[in-house]
Amino acid sequence: MTQNDLSVDAFKDGEAIFAQWVSPMSLGDLFTNIWAKQAHHFTGGPSEKLDGLLDEQAIDAFLGADVLPAHYLKVVTAEHIFGRHQWATLDTRRDFDAIHIVDQRRLFALFGNGATIIIGAAEGHFQPLKECCDALQEFFGFRVQANIYITPPNAQACRRIMMTMM
Repeated sequence: MTQNDLSVDAFKDGEAIFAQWVSPMSLGDLFTNIWAKQAHHFTGGPSEKLDGLLDEQAIDAFLGADVLPAHYLKVVTAEHIFGRHQWATLDTRRDFDAIHIVDQRRLFALFGNGATIIIGAAEGHFQPLKECCDALQEFFGFRVQANIYITPPNAQACRRIMMTMM
C-alpha cells in the first residue's frame, strides 16, 4: 500500500496507520532501534499521509458553525497565547450557563495576522479522526488524542520539537 492508497477505512487499522506514518522506516526498525531508546524526528510532509482522513470542508464547517463553544479552540503565535476575550464573546442569551462563543470575525482576523488556530481533542468533532484515534489506541494500548493546528502561510505557532517515544 502506498501513502496515496489510504482510504477512510484504512484509518481503522492502527498498525497500518502507524506503519504508514513512520514510513519509510519499518515498524520492526522503529521498535527495535528507536522506541523507548531515543528521540526521533519523522520528516516528510505529514499532511499527505492524512489524505482521506480530514478535508478542508469538514474543518471549515466546524469553524463556521453558528454556535461554536470557545473551549474547543486555542489561538496562539510562537510568542503569545490569545485569551478567549480576544476572539470570542460571552453568550448569556441561551437557556444554559453563559459560555464563550467563537466570534468568527475576530478569530479569522487573528489568523489573518499570523495566529494559529488549534482544535484540541479534534477526534471528538470529526468521526474519521475518532476512528483513527480509536484504532491507534487499540494498537498501542493507551489513550490517543489528535489536535489540529491551522497555521497561516509564513507563520509559525510554536518552536519545532522532537517527537519523543519513551
